[in-house]
Amino acid sequence: MKTKPEILDARVDRSGGQDACWPWTGALNNHGYGVFELAGKFHLAHRVAYEQVHGPLGGLCALHRCDNRPCCNPRHLFAGTRGDNIKDCIAKGRHRQSYGRLKLTDDQVREIRTTPGTHVEAARRYGVHPTLICRIRSGKHRATPIPQGR
Repeated sequence: MKTKPEILDARVDRSGGQDACWPWTGALNNHGYGVFELAGKFHLAHRVAYEQVHGPLGGLCALHRCDNRPCCNPRHLFAGTRGDNIKDCIAKGRHRQSYGRLKLTDDQVREIRTTPGTHVEAARRYGVHPTLICRIRSGKHRATPIPQGR
């Protein structure tokens, strides 16, 4: 049976050099991260790559500096909490909040906060529950501040 390092060696493309992204060439999960199965357990390739160089993550996440989800270059990875991961996504402008099948972008949240009308009207327009509109407008949802003059 192959080991985790052997699987990484076989499926990570390091041809770009030590500072380049090292893409995973195997299977990707539905979020775009490299994944493989070993002894009946699935492993995220970037986590394994991080732990191979930096040690166990424990309950932490392996975050990408490069924002390239298949990348397994340990130089591009750093440890952080789930909260750190969300903050990193927001800071890089790639965070979307999911509600069922609909995804509200930060621009849509700003529109919801600044557009007049009832919560019910806005909920119909964006295909979400009126309670969510209320939470967005009151500032209880999302980290962005409520626009002035509302």
